[in-house]
Amino acid sequence: MRKVIVLAALSVFLMGSLLPAQSAVDGDVKLFQGFFKDATVTSSFILDPGLNYQTNDNGSIFDLGARGGFRLFNNFEMNFGVNFRTLDPEGEGDSETGLSDIWLGGRYQFRNLFSAKTAFSAGGYITLPTGGEEI
Repeated sequence: MRKVIVLAALSVFLMGSLLPAQSAVDGDVKLFQGFFKDATVTSSFILDPGLNYQTNDNGSIFDLGARGGFRLFNNFEMNFGVNFRTLDPEGEGDSETGLSDIWLGGRYQFRNLFSAKTAFSAGGYITLPTGGEEI
């Protein structure tokens, strides 16, 4: 009986927290997730700096970089991403530092295809092999 009460209370709590997420956002507010995931096209140049550190049994990676996007035409956007990377292998020699490969992408947004409030986009990307082979 206690489990049922706890599950019911948890369900009510979770449902209450999810309901406001279903309401529409008014105005020009852009719920931004990332340049490589969003269906929306930016209205101006946007730059997103980044810092990443990963470590495991094989070594560590430190990235300092940026990704961004800018609109070329009304419904077309270009994206880019580049990192300055330090790769430090565990017990296998010296660390390597340099630029990673450059990521270039593009996206076209189909507006009012099915609904005025729904945006669909299609795009693609290429990776330019500008980084060193060790990185």
